[in-house]
Amino acid sequence: MKSLCVGLVLLMLCFANSEVEIRGQVVSDPEAEWNRVAVPVRKDLGRSIGLKSVNTNSSILPVSRRVPISVIVSSSNDPKEAFKPEKGVRELPDAVKRMLLQASGFTTAPPTGGGTLPPVEVRCHIDRMYVRVRKSMFKIRNVLKNLKLGNCCPNGIYGDHYYFLYPLTAKCGFETQSNVDDFIVRATLRYSPFGAAIRDMPFRINIHCKYPRFFHSYKVGIYPKVQGGTVHKQLKHCVFKLIAKDEYGNEIKDNDAVLLGKMLQFEAKRAEGTPLPEKRRLYIDKCFLTTSRNPGSEPKYHVIEKGGCMMDSMVSERSKFLTCNSKYVQKFAMPTVVLNDSMSSPLGLGQKLFMHCEISWGPEKATESQKACTYNLQEKRWQELYDDDSVCACCDFACGSILRSSKSDIVTSHAWKVDWSNSDVGLDIGFEHIYDPMDS
Repeated sequence: MKSLCVGLVLLMLCFANSEVEIRGQVVSDPEAEWNRVAVPVRKDLGRSIGLKSVNTNSSILPVSRRVPISVIVSSSNDPKEAFKPEKGVRELPDAVKRMLLQASGFTTAPPTGGGTLPPVEVRCHIDRMYVRVRKSMFKIRNVLKNLKLGNCCPNGIYGDHYYFLYPLTAKCGFETQSNVDDFIVRATLRYSPFGAAIRDMPFRINIHCKYPRFFHSYKVGIYPKVQGGTVHKQLKHCVFKLIAKDEYGNEIKDNDAVLLGKMLQFEAKRAEGTPLPEKRRLYIDKCFLTTSRNPGSEPKYHVIEKGGCMMDSMVSERSKFLTCNSKYVQKFAMPTVVLNDSMSSPLGLGQKLFMHCEISWGPEKATESQKACTYNLQEKRWQELYDDDSVCACCDFACGSILRSSKSDIVTSHAWKVDWSNSDVGLDIGFEHIYDPMDS
């Protein structure tokens, strides 16, 4: 009883330190929940899509009506034309009859040899992925903080196992892949111990659940017809442009390589053919790096925030706004960096990065909401590029939001590849175990 209480306390600590929002509470009886989802997947899929159960008792139903609730077929074998609605009555082709009358066998779990359970087990249900790990894999008891399925900690402990009992909607970092015949959900089970002495080897196990896509009902065939049409949408006219340059001022083209730590310059200015406003100044309100051309992708590294605060200058004294001959142009410089997930790329290949900036026109004199502030690491204070430094005071806190008369745009630079072939990069060594309960 004492060891069980300690395990529950450690489990709650894992939840408290997790950055992931976990749906529901700790599962009180994980073993019962694990056994509950042993219901055949095909039977549960039939219920979920509204198919009525068929009583297959031979004393009640004739042979002609003893059919499975659903049949899973590949797209290449899907006889779409045979189920196309039409007037009158016609007989189904023999091949379709054989397909519909076949036995509805299923497999709930892969066989295990000698009655010994594997160290890691997976159950793929219609709307959830369950994983359990044997405690005997570890030499120490306090593994909960370091054992995760994606971003999620174990939410159940019972007997000889740690349990991950999560729906597919949980924020565990599940990855999905949509194929012609199936839908795949992937997750990584990883154990990452840390400390001065490591007593268990770290590992990574790639897991995926495969869900079939095609089902046939025996009552009504559905053959939707898509109505054509044209939708007109006004294209957005970009007012600004963002140019990435190397340390020598040469413009960077897509996929140019830049050594890690070398300087980059970025120049924001109005796009060609756009009007030049009078008595205005160009401001860079925020900038961030991503590994994708999509500004909404993750992860992000924020370089400029709060309406013109160079946040990276608090880390590197080489990051700063640069003076220009015209206030219609704004430049800044920073050393080349890599994002956290960049280190997962093969050694020496580098990572493609994009800079995204929100740019706008503003008053000639800087304000709290529009400014160009760099942090002076030696003097430990913020400095505005052209005007009074007092407008930078909010960079340490939260800058006020002021309604702007001009519309801001987010523009993206050309991509570059960070070359870290001359840098020290750690290698993550593990093993993979692909387990697909749906494969027969």
